Amino acid sequence: MSPKDPLPVRQLLSLLEARFALRVIWALRDGQAQTFRYLQDCVGGATPNKLNTRIKELREAGLVCHGKSGYLLTE
Repeated sequence: MSPKDPLPVRQLLSLLEARFALRVIWALRDGQAQTFRYLQDCVGGATPNKLNTRIKELREAGLVCHGKSGYLLTE
């Protein structure tokens, strides 16, 4: 990336490049709320601690939210 790239774009790309981030997003793509256990099964190989960290980062970025039934992608 060049130094002229906007910071938000670099931050987004950095988040999406993080291990398991795209897998979590892919698992939530159908719009159905999913449990942590479901995401752990879909992601495969992620420790609960690592998955929690990634979900927290996605939530802080506004890409994922947690509702009554589980995790969802934001609109």
